[in-house]
Amino acid sequence: NLIAWTTTPGEDYGDLREIYGELVGIWGLYTGHVLALVGGVNQTLKASDQAGPVFVPVSGERQRAALAFLGREVFATPSWLLDQDLLRRIEHGGSIERVRQAQTARLNQLLEPGRMQRLIEQEAFDPRGTYRLTELFDDVRQAIWGDVARGATVDVYRRNLQRAHVERLEYLLTQEPATTTTQVAGLARNPVDVSQSDIRALARAQLGELETLAQRGAAVTADRVMRAHLNDVMAKIGALLRPR
Repeated sequence: NLIAWTTTPGEDYGDLREIYGELVGIWGLYTGHVLALVGGVNQTLKASDQAGPVFVPVSGERQRAALAFLGREVFATPSWLLDQDLLRRIEHGGSIERVRQAQTARLNQLLEPGRMQRLIEQEAFDPRGTYRLTELFDDVRQAIWGDVARGATVDVYRRNLQRAHVERLEYLLTQEPATTTTQVAGLARNPVDVSQSDIRALARAQLGELETLAQRGAAVTADRVMRAHLNDVMAKIGALLRPR
């Protein structure tokens, strides 16, 4: 309804452009709130004579629900934001890059070392009741690559996101962020040594899974762009896992 709500005869589309931008911003705000649940911690302020813990991890069930929401509302192409009738009134291009930036930002925040380290610690305290880091990696892979596993040809938005996923795993495999922390609710900053945690080992395993997936997909697709994309993914992963 944005066109009907924001346009006035004799006026340009300035209001439509502004309100559409606000809509994209609100989408990012809401998805950010959901993302915070993954690896999240609830804090209940208490005096020392009050029973029970101050910090309690978000339940595994709620964290899984949050990841499922992100899969539907962020990693699936947000077609509801791509109404060409609307977009061609306010811009000549830019929708692909806008979606790429938004999806990549959320992906990188989700696969952030401090968040993943909290999942490792939560599992160490409660092995059966929490959301595991292995689940996070697998759920993200399924959300981003599930259609490739089913033999489908994906659109440009999905291909961009898949490249971003490979690049994020490369970052976890090869970089050591000096400022990575597990700060939560005002606690002191605790650096995460990615190279000495399970994060790097699991990132390497995920790259191996994606290499196999891309190889199978490239062998069956009849789409030239899709085959080139998957061959490129295989080449990037191969250079990471088997450098000369």
